[in-house]
Amino acid sequence: MKTIFAIDREFGAGASTAAKIASRLGWTLLDPKLTPEGAHLTNISADVCLRREERNDSWMQRPANTAERVKETST
Repeated sequence: MKTIFAIDREFGAGASTAAKIASRLGWTLLDPKLTPEGAHLTNISADVCLRREERNDSWMQRPANTAERVKETST
């Protein structure tokens, strides 16, 4: 059985927090490896993937995301 620990970037965890946790647990941080691997598997340039990987949601999307999270936690 494999143990997976995920940190949501949307809440500001960032790679530095994930790197610290992975280091402390002696685990491998996959974050920097996922984009090149995904690009390879989909035959898309890694550069194209990287340009689209980090983006902020639009001002209209942010309230929708918040409403969805509130809905999920209240059920």
